[in-house]
Amino acid sequence: MAKETIDAIRELELKTAQAESEAKAAAIQRVQQAEEDAVTLLEEGVAKAKEKVSQALAAAEEAEKSLLAKQSEDTDGEIAQLKQTAEAKKQEAIAAIVGSLTNE
Repeated sequence: MAKETIDAIRELELKTAQAESEAKAAAIQRVQQAEEDAVTLLEEGVAKAKEKVSQALAAAEEAEKSLLAKQSEDTDGEIAQLKQTAEAKKQEAIAAIVGSLTNE
């Protein structure tokens, strides 16, 4: 009877050790999987952030091009208007000079 009890205790200890070993392996596996999942999530987050930044940069560049084109058009219009004004003043000056020469 004592031998049977000792054998039962040894078998129970062996099963307990095996269960602990399996639990430890499962825990290590879960931790590794969690680490892999965290890395994957982080990489996906970084990729999404890069894509958003890229899109925002492209939109800003497009807005800049539009603004520069508009400013260029406005400047060209102002230059044309100044040229017209200068030509009109030139004609006025010529007329004034001719007028003063004919009045003498």
